[in-house]
Amino acid sequence: MNIKIEKVESLYIKFPLSKQQIHEAIPSVRDCATLLVKVYCSDGTIGFGRTYGGDSFGTYTVKRCIDTMIAPVVIGENPFYVHKIWKKLEDVSHFLGRAGAVFKGVSAVDIAIWDALGKITGLPLYHLLGAARDHVNVYASEGWLNLSTEELVESVKALVDKGYKAVKFRLPLDKNECIEKMSAVREAVGPDINLMVDIQNAWVDVPTSIKRVKELEKYDPFFFEEPVRVQDLDGHAEIKYATGIPITGGEHIYSKHHFREALTKNAFSYVQVDSVRVGGVSEWMKVVGMCEAWFVPVIPHAAFEIHVHTACAFPESTVPYIEYLTDYEGELLPNIYKDFEHPESGVATPPSRPGLGLTLNDDFIKDYIISD
Repeated sequence: MNIKIEKVESLYIKFPLSKQQIHEAIPSVRDCATLLVKVYCSDGTIGFGRTYGGDSFGTYTVKRCIDTMIAPVVIGENPFYVHKIWKKLEDVSHFLGRAGAVFKGVSAVDIAIWDALGKITGLPLYHLLGAARDHVNVYASEGWLNLSTEELVESVKALVDKGYKAVKFRLPLDKNECIEKMSAVREAVGPDINLMVDIQNAWVDVPTSIKRVKELEKYDPFFFEEPVRVQDLDGHAEIKYATGIPITGGEHIYSKHHFREALTKNAFSYVQVDSVRVGGVSEWMKVVGMCEAWFVPVIPHAAFEIHVHTACAFPESTVPYIEYLTDYEGELLPNIYKDFEHPESGVATPPSRPGLGLTLNDDFIKDYIISD
């Protein structure tokens, strides 16, 4: 089909969160923000994707990369040549580095092209990728460090009451608070709920992490996420082998080349590759294929409306769960999409409509666009 990409538009959208996310070792989050990308095709199709920016400076940096560096490479290309386009985007990122802001921009544009392809062909994204199933298990994710033990228990119990069989929450550096919160949550929900714990690099060093994991082992955690710095692949592997408890990470790793090192070092029990950082749908699929070859399951990070499709291109043994940030994406996605559907009882089914199967809520978006 002789269709060309005619325009690429990036929009910075931000509005206040009703609940702030307080962290220890990474920046806290007080606003619901995303960078939305629209790809306009010559047949009238508009595909869209999104990525994270973080704070205002980070979001503007990603936007600038898209507007000045990525868009000129994409315009004039046929969207069906999605892998040709991706290689051009990888090449143009050479001097700035194939990670960070540049690759977030690459990710958003690639996702938008895949959405356009679905709309052009009339196929939902998961059919376009080659479906292995039509539903996926979802774990709920919230429970930030500003919550007291009682508030954390209340938060997790509310999610279990909604039907979630797996819930992730955060634990701090302090030993006593860690044990108190983990013990209270396990007692409140019983033995049948999978409890996933995100440390967000707060335990700093390997010896502390090993000691803390062993102290919390009796509460039957499903996994501990990023106990030490994300770059410390050897440290994650050491913690995993010293404790026998699954250790996860990967949301901050960019491209298949960087994941190759993580897999070679056996750093993670589950890999948390994120399509809006790693290089879009195109690169996500390649990384998950690599993980299959290493027999390492994938539990993707966030980007729920995208991963509900990409996960269904693989069997449950490869992608057992996807994440839903219930108090972040739970506010963002129903506002920016008119027809977004929350998961039901811990299970999500991708929309059967073409592409991502979603319609942008332009009336909401226009009121929260942050201009240059």
